[in-house]
Amino acid sequence: MEVNLYREIRAKIVAMGYGKEIDWAESVGEPGNAEDFATEYIFVVCNSGMKAQIARTIFQKIMAAIGKGEHPSTVFGHEGKSKAIWSVWQNRHDWFARYLAIHNEDGKVEFLETMPWIGGITKWHLAKNFGVNAVKPDRHLVRLGDMYCTTPDALCRALADVTGDRIGTVDYVLWRACNTGIIDSNKPLKGVGMKPQLKNVSVKISIACDDGYKSTMAIKSGAVTPDLAVDPKTAVLEAFTELTRLTALYGLETEALERFNSMRAAVAKDLAEPAEA
Repeated sequence: MEVNLYREIRAKIVAMGYGKEIDWAESVGEPGNAEDFATEYIFVVCNSGMKAQIARTIFQKIMAAIGKGEHPSTVFGHEGKSKAIWSVWQNRHDWFARYLAIHNEDGKVEFLETMPWIGGITKWHLAKNFGVNAVKPDRHLVRLGDMYCTTPDALCRALADVTGDRIGTVDYVLWRACNTGIIDSNKPLKGVGMKPQLKNVSVKISIACDDGYKSTMAIKSGAVTPDLAVDPKTAVLEAFTELTRLTALYGLETEALERFNSMRAAVAKDLAEPAEA
């Protein structure tokens, strides 16, 4: 992403009233006590799989209930999350002490994933809120990374290096831009030099075709055993899903795309046929 575009987006975010959040992202550090630790955990769990604006309302209701000594389930209907929140709150001093005992960021991030309802993506959200200078690779940031044929981490680090913002701040600015509609992460950005990236996208399409074809042939030949980590039929579907997303995102008319269109019917036929004896 061009740095001028990032700065323009950042200014819009500030103008919309999110300047305090940017200031917070620039200065956030480790939680000072067990209550702060548990509160940030609750905030992230509330946000998991939910639109941010709705999650904040739920979070506020839960914290009000906890403040009165009431179980989160009295105000929040998600049984699994309510139980997890209550458990962590009740044991917050133990969780906090174990977190502080870890003295490197990688170890802290991995520890966070052991907490209930914290997974491979949300651990980065919680780590960011605890001062780790990192990127949460959610769907918006992943799509933006794809637009520039890079990863969310590399995209944010590059902008941070040039602007002086923390990596976590860049992550927040780009996420908030997608959340508020300043950026539509489902569509290519205009005026950001996409043409040089088309060759890389074409390569991605070719790789997806190859993955789908190889998995299909493995199914048909009977060369695949049930103990494989990834079911080959799933690999086929994932390859074609990614391919469809990329072609829709970029609106490409490429040789690889033509190859995909001609292969799709053949692959469907191969999957429908029994394996050869």
